[in-house]
Amino acid sequence: MNRALPRLLLWLLIGVLALAACGTGESEDDPSPTPPGVAQNTNTPPPAVNTPTPLPTIGLGSRSTPSNVQAPTALPVPTRVAINPTALPATAIAITSPPAGSVLRGTVAVTGSASHPSFSQYALEYGPDPNPSNLWYPITAVPITNVVVNNVLGAWNTTTVADGNYQLRLHVWLRTGAEEFRVVPNLQVRNTQQAPRPPNNNPIIAPIQRCRPGALAIP
Repeated sequence: MNRALPRLLLWLLIGVLALAACGTGESEDDPSPTPPGVAQNTNTPPPAVNTPTPLPTIGLGSRSTPSNVQAPTALPVPTRVAINPTALPATAIAITSPPAGSVLRGTVAVTGSASHPSFSQYALEYGPDPNPSNLWYPITAVPITNVVVNNVLGAWNTTTVADGNYQLRLHVWLRTGAEEFRVVPNLQVRNTQQAPRPPNNNPIIAPIQRCRPGALAIP
């Protein structure tokens, strides 16, 4: 029994040394096992981060001037032109020719004025004289819309009417709806030529002379 004990202690010592030698080799060659549930630190370097390029700093009071940009050309100042309002025509409604009592033949020019601030149009008309029924017939086929002042108003062809006495009327329409009239009376149309009468020459009768008896009568 006493001999077996030293041998047992020797084998225990050898086993302990062997275990110690095995533990030392594993720690040098293989890493120690990572316990479950614990993240292993692999010492991986973090990914590269792009650093933003700093923008140029622009002051509040400064502005960058683009190149090759022309300065705007100043526009010319418009010239003011004074415009005077158009004056309204004065009131002038009259027939100046032919005057009353005229003898008319052929085509007669009628002169005068047809002007008014509210002028619209005018026309020439004729009628019998006297004219109790107020009958008027047009001379101008279409009313005239132009203002006339001391100029020709129209023409009257008196050969289209029978000889006689007539009245001539200027008829003016206004934009207000009113109407103006000017009448020239006692116009005598004489287009028919009358045959001239022969002169009435009375015969000359020689006077009768009384002679004494036995005297010779000398004419």
